[in-house]
Amino acid sequence: MKKVILFSLVLLMFSGCAFVNTLYNGGTAYRKAQRIERQHTQMSKDSAQTARETAPLYRRAISKADKVLLEYPKSERAHDDAYFLKGISLFALGEYMAAINVFEVLLEYFPESRYIARTILHLARAFAKNEDYLIADNYVNMLLERFPQMSNNQHLIMLRADLAVALEGRQAAIETLERRLAETTDPLYKLTIIKRLMALNMESGDYERAISYTENMPAFERRFSRIYYRIEFRKLQCLRRLYRRSEAIALADAMLKNPAYLYNRSEIMLEKGITLVDMGRYDDAVRIFEEIIAIGGDPAIRCKTWFEYAVVSIDFRGDLESGKEQLQNALALVGNNLEMRNLITRRLNGLKTIAELQKALEEADPFSTIDSTHFRYRIGEEFWLSAQLPDSALVYFNTLNSSLQTPDSIRAKSLYSMAYILKEIKKDTVAADSIFNEIINRYPHFEAAKASQEMLGIPVTLMTRRDSANVEFAIAERIFLDNNEEFSEEAYYAYIVCAMRFPDIEDVAARALFAAAWVVNKRDASNDGVVDTAAVKIFVRLCNDYPESKHCKAATDMMNANEVRVFAEQYTARIERTDPLNIREEEQGESTPQKRRAILPDFQNWL
Repeated sequence: MKKVILFSLVLLMFSGCAFVNTLYNGGTAYRKAQRIERQHTQMSKDSAQTARETAPLYRRAISKADKVLLEYPKSERAHDDAYFLKGISLFALGEYMAAINVFEVLLEYFPESRYIARTILHLARAFAKNEDYLIADNYVNMLLERFPQMSNNQHLIMLRADLAVALEGRQAAIETLERRLAETTDPLYKLTIIKRLMALNMESGDYERAISYTENMPAFERRFSRIYYRIEFRKLQCLRRLYRRSEAIALADAMLKNPAYLYNRSEIMLEKGITLVDMGRYDDAVRIFEEIIAIGGDPAIRCKTWFEYAVVSIDFRGDLESGKEQLQNALALVGNNLEMRNLITRRLNGLKTIAELQKALEEADPFSTIDSTHFRYRIGEEFWLSAQLPDSALVYFNTLNSSLQTPDSIRAKSLYSMAYILKEIKKDTVAADSIFNEIINRYPHFEAAKASQEMLGIPVTLMTRRDSANVEFAIAERIFLDNNEEFSEEAYYAYIVCAMRFPDIEDVAARALFAAAWVVNKRDASNDGVVDTAAVKIFVRLCNDYPESKHCKAATDMMNANEVRVFAEQYTARIERTDPLNIREEEQGESTPQKRRAILPDFQNWL
């Protein structure tokens, strides 16, 4: 039932009244907003752009409805018109709780209103939008009980499918909709159900079943062109994902010739371009991308086009600079699409980091295998995790694994990264599992071996270096606690040994050094706020080796006093010839007796 009836009836019943004009103006604003939404949907325009144009119109409709309710109390017989107009406008704005409050007033105080059926339907839809599915389901049952003729309402059919997914699962919703599809003869309802069934099966990854619904689709009618388009576009996506690419190209070409899909031309072309990329026809795809960009139009589609263009440049042509520019063009058009923004930003940041690491690799000491292998592994990680270029990452990881100079710690991580990419991205389970087993057999003391057992789904039985480091730190911690958190040579010794034995487990080593300095600093019970010189030496070592750790920051904060900072600078300058850590008082030129301090183990060669 068209909403225009609402306002025309009001005009007929209350012609000449001031509140009639007010309601009419509000209704006009609402209808204009709805018309814009339909046009933008047909043209596949960005939702943010649609909202900017329609929101003021919905606000105007709400304002006019409020004016009728507040300023024309004697016209109370028409207040249900105002409440319904206000409720559907709030619903259109996405303010579902406010809409619910308005609809509930209408339901309670105007039980004989001609809007009751649609009010109950909107209440169910609003509660579903707020994920209150049980309440929504109760309103659906109420609606069908009181108004069984609403069972074929398009919005109700879709709502019942959504509720079935939420309350019973996707398969239950599919079965319910398939029964409805078999029962109905109305072409609009058939198309509506087919579109929803395709979406549900595509979410499950069952693209064959999604396509099957299009076989008995009603003949094309121009009045239903919008819904026909969505169905055919989904079929186009399914064909591509099923690797039926030639069929996808043929369907795209047929859709491009359909004058009813004129406003959707760019979206169809983009899907065709992506299919051509999948086929390895990069030059043809690029020509299509450039044509879409030249046409202009919807920013969201142009953003996606620039992104796919960058994929060709980076992934298949190795042109990182052009790809970076194309990603920046995509970012300029991304609007409020946070998912797309994050995807573009991650790739851009990954490319930037790769460039920095490649420069660092070029400048690294060629005789330092640690530096070169570290940078190569980091570059591989960035290609995989940030730039999303797993093939490029595999090249770097394979180079590391082939080199005899690669330390075992890096080799184990590189092998694990290769296996993970092969298993999760390339879907080569056989090759991946072989590498996981190799890691377990050859490098059982590294964390990668433990993770490999998890990836293979077998019991985790290995004791890794990290596990050992954590155990050793826990032992030192227990000694410290057993001494009531006071100075203990034994605790100090345990923390230092933990840091010395596991320098590659950076977070544990940094924590152990900080704890050792903390223990040493408790030797002097004067609480004068001055950091012990032995603690300063350990803090210097901590920040030299682990400058990015939170423990270095804490140590730096503790050394902020001028005299401590000066000592740290002097110690750093003479670190090769400094006094051993069996601490004695610095000579002050005075003969005043000093308190005797404990003798500490000598770690001078290490510190």
